[in-house]
Amino acid sequence: MKRTIVAAALAAALLGATTALAEAPELSVTSTIYGEAFTNGYTTQKAEDNIGVQYSEDGAAVLTLSFPDGTPVDDSRIDASAAVVSLEDGDGYYKEMLELRATALPNAWENGQTTYTLDTDDLVWDNMGYPCDNGGLEWSGIGGDGNGHYAFNLKVSGIRYDGEDVADATFRVQIYAYGREFSGGSNGAGGYDDLLLPKAGKAALENAPEAGSEPVVTWVGAGDKPILCDYSTDNFYITWPAGMDASAVNGYKVAVELRSDYGDVLPLEAGRDYKVYASADTTQVSVNYVYWPFVPVYTTLTITADTGDAEPFTADFDIASVYVHSVQTGGGIAREGTVECYTVYGVDNIESWQTIMSQPTSMWVCEDPDSDAQSTRVSVLGMFANANTFLKENEDGSLAVVHDLAEATVYDASGEDGYNIGLRSHTAFLTRRSATRTEVIDGKTYTFTLAFSGGSDRVPQPEEVTVARGYILGDRLDTHQRWAWIFINACGWMDPNGTGK
Repeated sequence: MKRTIVAAALAAALLGATTALAEAPELSVTSTIYGEAFTNGYTTQKAEDNIGVQYSEDGAAVLTLSFPDGTPVDDSRIDASAAVVSLEDGDGYYKEMLELRATALPNAWENGQTTYTLDTDDLVWDNMGYPCDNGGLEWSGIGGDGNGHYAFNLKVSGIRYDGEDVADATFRVQIYAYGREFSGGSNGAGGYDDLLLPKAGKAALENAPEAGSEPVVTWVGAGDKPILCDYSTDNFYITWPAGMDASAVNGYKVAVELRSDYGDVLPLEAGRDYKVYASADTTQVSVNYVYWPFVPVYTTLTITADTGDAEPFTADFDIASVYVHSVQTGGGIAREGTVECYTVYGVDNIESWQTIMSQPTSMWVCEDPDSDAQSTRVSVLGMFANANTFLKENEDGSLAVVHDLAEATVYDASGEDGYNIGLRSHTAFLTRRSATRTEVIDGKTYTFTLAFSGGSDRVPQPEEVTVARGYILGDRLDTHQRWAWIFINACGWMDPNGTGK
């Protein structure tokens, strides 16, 4: 899926670009940079395979300098020696977790234009100092928008023309990670068997307000604000001033749009995504739309009603459109030292790894063929094994063998001798470990293996975090994962046909 983004239209909303001086030309950027990361059957593209992102050969960002009055640009006056291309904030990623290596404009200018391209290792994940031999942060088929589509905001700054600063400009880079399907369940994806979608419907507004000279808009729905990703209908009521007949303000005259903080606009479709019920004094807009992806994160809902006046009536609402969610990368390979990551999107202040990860513990286990004790399934290096014998460490330091899991000695596994959990940005890192020990207890030799439990992502409590704009905290961190494979969406990649690509 290749998209062309014109940066001039996004610049103000994306990054607050400064205004160019009158003497300097304007900079605009049109980008067709598109890359793919094939996961080869895994959830993520394994970093240790050293494949990386493969960019289309014809993809490029075209930078154009121009004067509003049409004055020709003199290439000899362009100075891009100190120009910098930087990765900026955006939806579906945290810029400190990536490294952009292609930071210069190396190509010549011709007729006021130059090009910028990316190669395989020019935009890579950065493990931010956490020791990582394999695994770690990777391209995920359920990352980005939840369907593997990432959209990165890049900024060009530092260009000068005839000694004057040229205003910054922004553009986007699209990357698509695919290669594993997530279909299943009766509705096309696991976890959605009981899906009940909201319906629009006419409903009277209780305790309707009185409108003075200006209309009054009332929202009725679940939660503290309109939530566009849940399965509840949001109703908006425009109460018109006395004496005004708004009977004609119907679905053809009411528009509903979602807007992000980075310039994205999503117009909803009347009749499908919302319905309008008009009367003389009230216009009801019943929004049954469900927003599924994680990107873009829409933060504002705008209702525009054409009343026949010179200026249409508009009203804005702060909304939530995306659930706080976690994306796991790394792992997947049962090998000593594999680094696993849990990145949580949608919260601003993660003070410690305990905020987003459960406490890991460990114990020493083995399977004794001479014991008739019932076996227990335990986790060893991310895989599962059976054990019926456990090690107990007595208060005096002596060791004992027990067959009841509840009697085994449990250790904190978060430190360096365990998972070595570390928090970097919005990501909890852990390193999968394996270990064995041989002990002679009551004259019998036992070889124990270190088994683990816990150490997975957990839902932050509301008092622990500040939820970011456009997000809503649910009771799980995988709500809406696999959304692209639900039958009503059906846009996820499917092996072997590549549907959804």
